[in-house]
Amino acid sequence: MSIEETSNASGPAILTPPEEPMRAEEWLKAAVEISLLIFVVLPAWALLGLVLIGPAVLLKNYTSHFSKSNQKKIDQLYAFATEIFEILSSGANYFSAYWKPIENVEPKGRPILLVHGYLHNASGWTRMLKRLSKIEGIGPIYTINLGHPFLPLSEYAKRVDAKAKEIQRASGRDDLVLIGHSMGGVVSSLYATKLASEGSVTDVFTLGSPLSGSRLARMLGVGPSGREMRPDAPLLAEIRNSMNTNQKIRFYHAGSDADLLVSADSALSGCGKQLRVTDLGHLGMLTSKKIADWIATELRSSL
Repeated sequence: MSIEETSNASGPAILTPPEEPMRAEEWLKAAVEISLLIFVVLPAWALLGLVLIGPAVLLKNYTSHFSKSNQKKIDQLYAFATEIFEILSSGANYFSAYWKPIENVEPKGRPILLVHGYLHNASGWTRMLKRLSKIEGIGPIYTINLGHPFLPLSEYAKRVDAKAKEIQRASGRDDLVLIGHSMGGVVSSLYATKLASEGSVTDVFTLGSPLSGSRLARMLGVGPSGREMRPDAPLLAEIRNSMNTNQKIRFYHAGSDADLLVSADSALSGCGKQLRVTDLGHLGMLTSKKIADWIATELRSSL
């Protein structure tokens, strides 16, 4: 099988599978899974979340009275109960990304590009962008819609490359910060280490990103990007190796023990500084003040 090489002057070529079109059975699988998610899983989760939210909040307020093992279980219960509200809020806001820019281009410092995850778009960053925009010296902040949800990760990296060049022209700066959620963190790391010109990306933050894969991608990952995020995917190993050998980019990784989609161990398997939390779900990282403050602290310390 032929292999596509994605590279720049900063490191050896990274080998990625050629772009293969979605097969008919994959389209059918995607339709079935999305239908089940919308009409079965989410309603059931919403109902269970409503039942559990009261006890979860109550127990969360008294976590310190329990043993460490029980504290972890309470955090997981809290994340499970609150995550459904993050999902519903995200769904209600989804189409807003297509009729208005979700950006704050006020020039304050280094430009930041927020890269969304699998089956999502720029709307997921609405609350995080508001949090970061209130912090002195952070921004301008840009977002990107990666488009078709079932393309190879290398194609998304090329789209980030095009957006990064637009940002460079608009801001007049060549010191971009990338913040990626879930798949967006993998794409950001691929772009930064293999496509970006040397020195043009200073920092990469990944939030709940499957740097060592996600077990759910083995069952639910549809299309080339889904297959490339499985635990045994060669591309992920190459990206981790590229991060380890790159001495000019600062990497930061956040993972949660309560993330049901991407384990904390996978999210924290990259090199660099790490933040491990216990009470955030997968989408909860997109809205968390704790995560926003951590990003701001690290960015200030790297000036």
